[in-house]
Amino acid sequence: SGERADHRRRTEVEGWSKRSRVTKETLSESRRALPPSDKIGVVGAGRMGADIALVAAAAGHPVVLYDVRPGAAAQAIAGQAVAMRKAAERGRLDPAQIPVRLERLTAAEKLDDLAGAALIIEAIVEDLEAKAALFIALERLAPSALLASNASSLSISASGARLARPSALAGLHFFNPAT
Repeated sequence: SGERADHRRRTEVEGWSKRSRVTKETLSESRRALPPSDKIGVVGAGRMGADIALVAAAAGHPVVLYDVRPGAAAQAIAGQAVAMRKAAERGRLDPAQIPVRLERLTAAEKLDDLAGAALIIEAIVEDLEAKAALFIALERLAPSALLASNASSLSISASGARLARPSALAGLHFFNPAT
């Protein structure tokens, strides 16, 4: 039965590989989690971006949050501090976790602050041209980073069509609120 399960998995991977660009090697690579020491960047400090940043910080990652609006990232982190204190008052969060999570969150004033991130998640306006332009800039800034879009109504393939490495762009949708 163990051999049958292995054969079934190999057959699934081989069939999947034929239908897409996924190979056995990339499938194996994709199953690895990012080490907690890997920096995660989040672009867009609205409600969704701020929540995604907090989820990543809660998972142990240093997170850099950026928004084109000056001061928006810092304001979003301050808002998350308030939300965490309320959650702690309701018994939904250990109060000791608040400073730990906040220490992992950094507000960026410029896109260049995301350099060195292993994963960069965009949570900006649902506009194909805006997302495509952002991904081009991110690819230049962090050429080895995995790029992810939180888009819910736009094509991920279209967002990454002009990238040198379109396979480095993935859809990573969070529901609102991201928790």
